This record gives sequence, structure tokens and C-alpha cells, in this order.
Amino acid sequence: MDYVEAHIALPEGAGPLADYARYYTLDAGGRVMAVYSATRPGNAPADLPIGDRRWVADKRQFPPPILDGGCTIIRVDFDPVTEKLAAYCNGVA
Repeated sequence: MDYVEAHIALPEGAGPLADYARYYTLDAGGRVMAVYSATRPGNAPADLPIGDRRWVADKRQFPPPILDGGCTIIRVDFDPVTEKLAAYCNGVA
């Protein structure tokens, strides 16, 4: 989480990092996935305030895919092997 947050370039239209609750987990391939949310999505833990972050070990508590929301929802992918880091805003329905 520290590495990602120190190196991330948020997409155009996004607010500052402190405007988002930030959820991190690992995918099956060992890549870090994150969802930054300006609102509390679906099944995400209710006790994570905007501006805070959490490592989510229980995948059932990781925010579900959200297909719209613009830059109120940011998806982050990080490959720790290649150090490739990408962040993008959701589309708008």
C-alpha cells in the first residue's frame, strides 16, 4: 500500500488521495488490486472512513465491480514483479 500510494498518478478528473476510502487486496496471480471510492460501495467494510485505507484479506469484503461512477471510483492495478502501476476512473453510465 505504501509503495502504490507513493508512486501512483491519479487519473485526470480524480480528487486527491485523501478524498477516497482505499481498499487493497491480492488477485490469484499475486498482483495488487485496489479500489478507491469516494463513497462506500456495496459490500465494502462500513467502518472505513473516507481518507483511510485497508488491506482486505477476505475477498468477500472487497468492493464488488462497479461499472460507472466516473472518478468517484478509481481502479488500481499493481504488479509487484514488474512494478507496473495503472490507475483509471470508472466510466459513466
